Amino acid sequence: MDQMRPIYMEIDLEQYRKNLEIVRSNLADDVDFMMVLKDDAYGAGAVALAKVGIDEGVKKFAVSNMIEALELRDAYPEIEILVLGYIGDVMIPVAIKNSIQLAVWSEEMAKKISEEAKAQGKIEEIHIKLDTGLSRLGFLPTEESMREVERISKMDSLKILGVFSQFGRTETDDDEYSQMQLKTIVDFTDGLKALNVDYGLRHICDSAGIVKFPEAHLDMVRCGALTLGTMTGKDIVPDSENYNTLPITSLKSEVARVVDLPSGTGIGYDGCYTLDHDARIITVPVGYGDGLPTSLSGVMEVLIQGKRAKQVGEICMDMLMFDGTGIDCKQGDEVVLLGKQGEDEISIWDWAEITPSSATFLHSMLRDRIPHRYK
Repeated sequence: MDQMRPIYMEIDLEQYRKNLEIVRSNLADDVDFMMVLKDDAYGAGAVALAKVGIDEGVKKFAVSNMIEALELRDAYPEIEILVLGYIGDVMIPVAIKNSIQLAVWSEEMAKKISEEAKAQGKIEEIHIKLDTGLSRLGFLPTEESMREVERISKMDSLKILGVFSQFGRTETDDDEYSQMQLKTIVDFTDGLKALNVDYGLRHICDSAGIVKFPEAHLDMVRCGALTLGTMTGKDIVPDSENYNTLPITSLKSEVARVVDLPSGTGIGYDGCYTLDHDARIITVPVGYGDGLPTSLSGVMEVLIQGKRAKQVGEICMDMLMFDGTGIDCKQGDEVVLLGKQGEDEISIWDWAEITPSSATFLHSMLRDRIPHRYK
């Protein structure tokens, strides 16, 4: 166990490498690959996973904000880094100074970036963001937007590397909506081509889109959850055989206390749970402060001595209690919250099935106060 905290996330870098190989082997030779490492690689550690990608020949990386971008830049001075989201004007000089690519969705924004890049004597690389139906960020797909992008393409000290958008419904059955989004970005870039705008790479596919819509791979795909293993091909297309990635993370802790309590004893806060039988209660030093959602209260299980124990009472900030009746264990014994122990396994998908959240969301909620161990 970690010396500071009796909980850790174990990250299998070799499995991550295999997942990268699985995804990239299913792409056409002329389709580029961008590794998405948002939210510290969904909680698995962006710097460590980026190193695997670099060793495997990945050259393009995406993050959500400047904090993440600068962390990667400090570690890897030569890689391409794109910030997919909003950064605020105050961070434009910092992005340019550190050769961080920016997403642009207005002519005004482009002018500010151009002026600052010119002042620094640099060429800033940008990607044009197009709103094809997520209604979040991006140019609207209009003739006027095409003209704006045309003007942006002629601005000093700017270089357009790509035009991108984001699918909004790839994890639903509304394929018609996704096809509409695909057609929108293709039509928009065709319009730019007619205006003699060199727009670079077109990219719209996220992990689910990669699996579901090969025709939407265009010039580049962006991949995060699929390589992390919180999503597999079968999650998106049940009969898929091409994207069978596996989880790269396990979550482990240890037994803090074992006590036998009589029926009628209350467990946890607010009197939410009272034992209706004599039970062995096992306390584990993990809680919602580590990112476990309280919606797992009363339904999640862990593995102790190869046996399952069900959580009882409300999940506390730093503690969980489990009914370990029939399990012979002691303080310090290993507890597996996610991963394998003996012949059994508990996965992030098990959590997703008993909460209203996706596996990727749940993994991202596991906070950085959990120590990481890489193998």
